[in-house]
Amino acid sequence: MKFVEYQKSTFKHFAQKLYISAFIPDERREFSQILHLLNTDNFKFYIVEDSLKPLAILLLWHLDAFYYIEHLAVEQNIRNNKIGTNIIQYLQNKIFEPIVLEVELPLSIEAQRRISFYQRLGFTILNNYYLQPPYSTNKNEVEMKIMLYENDTHYSLSFEKIKETIYTMVYNKSYKYNSIG
Repeated sequence: MKFVEYQKSTFKHFAQKLYISAFIPDERREFSQILHLLNTDNFKFYIVEDSLKPLAILLLWHLDAFYYIEHLAVEQNIRNNKIGTNIIQYLQNKIFEPIVLEVELPLSIEAQRRISFYQRLGFTILNNYYLQPPYSTNKNEVEMKIMLYENDTHYSLSFEKIKETIYTMVYNKSYKYNSIG
């Protein structure tokens, strides 16, 4: 399994198709916005490949005090083959800072399974109120939960610090966008 940057991959169509099919419109950017972000130093869009075959996509930010997984999706017909587990474990072994991600509220069986998947990999769910800001003016905010993996105890991340960093650096929103929390 190797992580190939979007710009260097021959599977760009696969990546775009998986991105659009794996996330509802309110939970994702327009693909043109992603292409614009490729010029951002702290943002990476990886296509995870194995034997010259695409398996998954990973959109990853290196923020001030943590890494933020904006999106991770495995090709639907090869899910449940430990690919997602291998991707997360690879990151956990390579990254020495905390890893943060957003998950849907546990209102569906699929969302509950997703949360359990991350919990089995050592993530904890932060039970603070959190709204994912809209990606654009024609999209809605989405209530979600933040999950955190802290692989080194010398980092001390508060929910407020995580929220402030994500709002300002990922969504380009003022931290005061949503003061409930």
